[in-house]
Amino acid sequence: MSQPVRKAVIFDIIGTCFTLSAPEARLSELGAPPGTLQLWFAQSLRDAMALSLAGGYKPLKEVLSADLPRTLARQGVTATKDEVSRVIESFNELSPRPSLGEAVRSADRSGAKLIALTNSSEQATRGLLESAGLRQHFDVLLSVDDVSHIKPHPAAYGLARHHAVGETWMVAAHAWDILGAAQSGFKTAYVTELEGDYPDAIFPAPDVVAANLTAAVSALLKA
Repeated sequence: MSQPVRKAVIFDIIGTCFTLSAPEARLSELGAPPGTLQLWFAQSLRDAMALSLAGGYKPLKEVLSADLPRTLARQGVTATKDEVSRVIESFNELSPRPSLGEAVRSADRSGAKLIALTNSSEQATRGLLESAGLRQHFDVLLSVDDVSHIKPHPAAYGLARHHAVGETWMVAAHAWDILGAAQSGFKTAYVTELEGDYPDAIFPAPDVVAANLTAAVSALLKA
């Protein structure tokens, strides 16, 4: 009887494994209207991706810091440098999604190699996983800082491929992350918790679509 092929399961971190409720709460304390977090984060990702596409690079934290005052000003909110810093630092206090623990533990029990691939820093990711009590389940923590290209640039997925074994899966709640992984030859599991329906009219369809991380991992392990 042939042995099952070992899988590598790559997890996106911000938004997928951890919610943005902490910075959202900080923004609310500043008087920012609902939706400000989503606007700010989307604009920051846009600008970080534009830098990468144009051949430049800035760590995501720097882009978030630069874009926050602009976003707040458009919402009619002023903030001091200290207030901006407190919002940025709240990214070190992100809460794990309720399904994260079981998803990670079940992937680990299966014998899969677990990889974190983040647009944030390796240090921040390590801190989040340690706070959630899950760091020990991950074999490798990778940051796009190591290749100076933000996801979905192919270089970011190339970094993960270097550490992957066997059949490689990307688990993400961002459609653009699923796109980038698919274009790099990975199998993909899209989690609908963050963005809702997947835009398969414009992006290649994921191999798995699931309502939460536990369901996504369960499906990919059976695939």
